[in-house]
Amino acid sequence: MSIQKIKSSVILFFLVFGSISAWAQPTIKIGGTYADLDLNDNALFDVTSKPNLYLGLHYQLFFTDVIGIEPGITYQRLTSLLKTPIADFKLNRDYIGIPVLIKILPNSIVSFGGGVQAGFLMKDNLSDNFENKNFTLSGQLQATFNPVKQFGIELGYNFGFTPYIEFTNKEVGNFQFQNGDGSNKYFYAAFLINLR
Repeated sequence: MSIQKIKSSVILFFLVFGSISAWAQPTIKIGGTYADLDLNDNALFDVTSKPNLYLGLHYQLFFTDVIGIEPGITYQRLTSLLKTPIADFKLNRDYIGIPVLIKILPNSIVSFGGGVQAGFLMKDNLSDNFENKNFTLSGQLQATFNPVKQFGIELGYNFGFTPYIEFTNKEVGNFQFQNGDGSNKYFYAAFLINLR
């Protein structure tokens, strides 16, 4: 997907959800990711998780006192350290995400959510030796704690349904890569600022 199409999608998001913000609960999320790559037990790579940045703007739209949906837009940088027989490599992936979650609010302090997120890769530092994907689909689970109306804390987990990276059986330098793929997975923790 081109940068122009992503910009158009972001503008459309703000127009649509901005128009319903009179009865929605907008929330800013600021926090961090703890990201990894699931390489399907590929013995050629040792992957270590690394922390990085997470930002989001979400709207909570409740249809009853208990159930609603939460669409949003996020930016996340996912960082992993890959160790191979050749060298160590710090992999960064910058994504714009569009999650849509079902929210359950058993009380005014705690809520739970689950759903899917479309991820659009903005950039990464992956070399041309691999085939990376510009679009990923992931599942998301979250738990939110709002001790006061304006502020809260959220913990979440994303697990990739589609591969971010695919590599084929070929030689790079003196090293032979085997066929495989890898999907993004990450934990995130965010401080919430409720705007209403």
